[in-house]
Amino acid sequence: MAHMASHRWQLNVCLSALTIFPVWARAGEGEELLRRSDAKLIPDTCTYRLALTTMTAGGETKSYDFVGFKKGANRNVLIVNGPAKIAGSVHLRKGDDVWTYFTTNRRVSKVAYQAVFLGTLLNYGDILASELSVDNEVTAVERTATEIVLTLRPKANHGGYAKVVVTLGKDSLLPMRRSYYALSGALVKECVFADIDTSKGTVAGMTMKFFEPVSGQRTSVKIWEVQILPSVPDAYFDENQIKSLWTE
Repeated sequence: MAHMASHRWQLNVCLSALTIFPVWARAGEGEELLRRSDAKLIPDTCTYRLALTTMTAGGETKSYDFVGFKKGANRNVLIVNGPAKIAGSVHLRKGDDVWTYFTTNRRVSKVAYQAVFLGTLLNYGDILASELSVDNEVTAVERTATEIVLTLRPKANHGGYAKVVVTLGKDSLLPMRRSYYALSGALVKECVFADIDTSKGTVAGMTMKFFEPVSGQRTSVKIWEVQILPSVPDAYFDENQIKSLWTE
């Protein structure tokens, strides 16, 4: 009897392991898919141009032009080229911190990750955190014939949306859509990716079209002239030196 009980115990352990293992496998698969997608989107170390146009539900339009530099997953800086009245202003992400410098008051300030970016429907995280895998973990993976859908939530001690649902092309792993949700479960905003240029083997440009369903506000972010660099000076990501990054 003891021998038979031992076999039953071993069988139960094996069945439990088989039940748990697929959950681990799906989670691991999702994290890997997200990392691979991030790596395809914006090169690790590069410079790029960025144009942002936002339109209110009433039809008012504002436009901004930037040059950006990125080094690694969590260092990204945008220098304002236009409009002229704020040209030379700087927006910097370094690690978990976001810093701004405005030429209008000549002050360097630390701002919240979720602070509104230049009066648009975007926040600083939307603009400066290109790698979602840095701040988020995958909680679910779904597949269709042409798409992979990942559900994300913020990692512990990381800011962000309560949930982000990311749709990737099944073969390309390039993003197609992102949907952002609040803690209440309400849809905060959506983003559709368009005009992704991979003609040179890597992404050289793309357009991100954001829409906020409650207010009807729209913001378009165009990224182009993406160029891989061997390195970017650390001074570009030093909040104490960002005042001097822009030259006419």
